[in-house]
Amino acid sequence: DVRIETGIREGDEVSVFYDPMISKLVCWSKNRDLCIKKILGSLENYKVIIKIILIDNWTTDKYSIC
Repeated sequence: DVRIETGIREGDEVSVFYDPMISKLVCWSKNRDLCIKKILGSLENYKVIIKIILIDNWTTDKYSIC
């Protein structure tokens, strides 16, 4: 029982003002040890793409993606 909870899809634009947690991996099992094993196995296949955003000034929306 592992699922991904997210509110975005491929192609969506995420602004710099969006909550930094845009996705989470959720796991449920009979006990903690089984749940940890399940989630660690799932994390091996969990694709994470990170873009570094440099913000020139927090009061403006000027930014660059590296």
